[in-house]
Amino acid sequence: MINTDIEYEKPSLDTSYDFVAIIDGLSVSDRTKFGISNKIHALLTKEHLPTRLTEVSSKSEFMTELGELLTLAESGKKFLIHIVAHGDENGIAAGNEDVDWPDMVSGLQAINESTDNSHSKYEYL
Repeated sequence: MINTDIEYEKPSLDTSYDFVAIIDGLSVSDRTKFGISNKIHALLTKEHLPTRLTEVSSKSEFMTELGELLTLAESGKKFLIHIVAHGDENGIAAGNEDVDWPDMVSGLQAINESTDNSHSKYEYL
């Protein structure tokens, strides 16, 4: 069983989303060791928030997921994207492959543009 004893203050949000998309680019060993995406998924589920958890192991799989999210955005779905991955100044990892920032940003910008820029705030942690 996953421990979801994460404490946080619930902010009041004046918005509505259809789901939270979680894209996990960690290696299989890191996914198993840390369980970050599963913990986030469990926390959101506990709060009755729909999620879409996708584990990607390559740049191709990561870009395919962004393409699928673009299709959903074009169909009118509204969602938040949470990416769990290692990264550096060059980009992020998807399994053992790198996704360069320009490639990732172009995918995210396409999603943003398809929603009339309603997802215009990007946050990098």
